Amino acid sequence: MVVFPKKYFVVFLISAIFCVFVLRFAFSQETELLKKKEELEEKLKQIEKEISQLEQEKSKITSQKKTLQNEINLLNKKIETLKLEIEKTNLLISDLNTQILQIKSSLSLQERKIEKTKEKIKKIIMEIYKEEKKSGIEVLLIEDTISNYFNNLFNLNLLSQKTQKTLNELKDLKESLEKTKSLFEEKQNEMENLIRIKELQQTESIETKKEKTNLFNITKGKEEEYQKMLSQKEKEAQEIRKRIFKLVGITEAPTFEQAYELAKYVESITGVRSAFLLAILKQESDLGKNSGQCYLIDLNRGAGKNVTTGKFIEGVMKPSEIPLFLDIVSKIGLNWQDIRVSCPMRLGSMRLGWGGAMGPAQFIPSTWKLYEEELRNILGKEPNPWTIKDAFLAAGLYLRDLGASSQKYQDEWRAALKYFSGGTKTRYSFYANSVMSFASRFENDIKIMTEKTFTSLSSF
Repeated sequence: MVVFPKKYFVVFLISAIFCVFVLRFAFSQETELLKKKEELEEKLKQIEKEISQLEQEKSKITSQKKTLQNEINLLNKKIETLKLEIEKTNLLISDLNTQILQIKSSLSLQERKIEKTKEKIKKIIMEIYKEEKKSGIEVLLIEDTISNYFNNLFNLNLLSQKTQKTLNELKDLKESLEKTKSLFEEKQNEMENLIRIKELQQTESIETKKEKTNLFNITKGKEEEYQKMLSQKEKEAQEIRKRIFKLVGITEAPTFEQAYELAKYVESITGVRSAFLLAILKQESDLGKNSGQCYLIDLNRGAGKNVTTGKFIEGVMKPSEIPLFLDIVSKIGLNWQDIRVSCPMRLGSMRLGWGGAMGPAQFIPSTWKLYEEELRNILGKEPNPWTIKDAFLAAGLYLRDLGASSQKYQDEWRAALKYFSGGTKTRYSFYANSVMSFASRFENDIKIMTEKTFTSLSSF
């Protein structure tokens, strides 16, 4: 029987205990993560159940007689729903933030491993270099025996094999790093979209609360005043026509009447429903206002500054988009340094993705370029992302290609989701739901504005 020395047994025992500890720690961490994931899913299910219940209650109220109390109840339900939507988005943001921090930590670890592997390769190459510099005669003179000489040759071969093995390790590490970087970018894009969703939810919540306050101010809480307000259709039509339709990146915003005329013109070309197009542009303008406007100042890195504060901001435009942006502005005779684009989204001190979206339609340069020629052919001039008519038409062409020209609810809903995120992930469904809600409201406003001669398109 082979008896191991006592010192080897102690080393083995310590190693075994360490391995058990590491495995238990890893298992404990995995169990904790799984538990947190299950808790998150349970919370999200509960919130979605409550939202579904509120939606049913809203539908019931909508089908009832239009009274002041019913209208107030409906607005209260909307406010409650938005509060739950914000809570749901906050949970998703918190979970995604944890994932991003974990991926960031993994990136740092992988980068350190790559540096260590590079150092390892460097040392091996230096050893090989030293050995190969010696001539055969020199080695024979240095070594005591022929066997030592051949041992050296064998060791040199082992070093070469070790180099190849380490190079393969480095290749695998680099491939793994690229995959992790792609995942990190994907999660950052998801975070950017969730923050944009949250900002839309907050904006809609504020607007709904204002609507409720205005209703109280107009009716003074009296049913007869509310019924009187409902009967004043002509006054309502005038208010709708004159209402300002705010657009991001535009100093002189059109009235709703003028915006509708443009949307109707786009519908005649693309088949995209006017009310739906206006709803998309409202959402994009709300997002543009929330993220702010920036000037590009660095053509290499894509850094810029905030239009209002002058604060330096990284990531105003993706470097690959800059040549396209410069080409667009030069064709329309503008100075790139005076052009406003969207600022990047942020979560605390962390920048998420890139800014650089242009005009009311919030197109990035590469997306605008896809439609530049078609726009030029239709307009008979060089298209300008900051001109209202051109931006409306570009958005309409894009929505047409996303399937919205059928004017079917589900097709429009999917097109809205794709316009926002490039895909149809249901976690961003608030954007599409909100667009469809605004489209319904705008459709009603358009019906009220009947038999009216609109302003000439040449104004835009």
